[in-house]
Order: sequence, then C-alpha cells, then structure tokens
Amino acid sequence: MMMNFPKKPHWIILGPEQSWKIAFKQHGIWGLKEMLYPEWKALDPGDILFFYITKTVRGIVGIGRMVTKFIQDKPLWPDEREAGKVIYPFRFEFWIDYLLEEKDWKEKRYLLDYLFKRCGEELIFYN
Repeated sequence: MMMNFPKKPHWIILGPEQSWKIAFKQHGIWGLKEMLYPEWKALDPGDILFFYITKTVRGIVGIGRMVTKFIQDKPLWPDEREAGKVIYPFRFEFWIDYLLEEKDWKEKRYLLDYLFKRCGEELIFYN
C-alpha cells in the first residue's frame, strides 16, 4: 500500500510493547524523559508519527499525527507508578490514523528499511 504523506516531519516513536498498549488505551498519549526535551519541543501539530515497538515486535505497527503537547505531573506507565513519580513528564497527544490489530503486530509490522524506501524523506528517531 503506497501512502502519500504531507510535507511534514516524520518521527519514529520507539517504545516497548507494554507502553504502546497503554498509550493506545489512553487514546493516544506518549511521554518522554527530560533528556528528550529538545525533540519534544520540536514536535508540531500535524507531524507524522510512526509507532515502533522495540524488542518483542521490532517494527512499526501504526501511523498517526501529533495533536498537542503538555507537561504531566501524574504517573501513567508501570515504571512511573512503581517509582511513585513521573519519569516521562514531556507528553503529547496523537491521533491514530492507522493501527494494525494487536494479533498482527509481529507478522504484518512495517520494517524500517521499507519506510526509508517509501517515505523518500529523512526520518527522525524519537525515543
């Protein structure tokens, strides 16, 4: 399937499977550590996001667009709750334009080499 993307920055958002499950259940919330503040600041509404699951899947399972950014003081992810503090304060909300069904994540995921060939633009890795 060939997709035509608007001329906006493309970001690859990296994270473990459990974090993505939580992000999708929260209707599109992701968070970043303080060291990634410059990247968070560079995100703009409408930027294209590729949802990359590390380790267990090792591929992109969906595509979306950044909606809005905010700073959060409440834990959301399991490691934040366990620590009793916010580890990923720089958060953003995103729309999900396309998401594989969870049962298909490993088999039908998109691999990075495929995206590099199809996008024809520089991709920004955002973890």
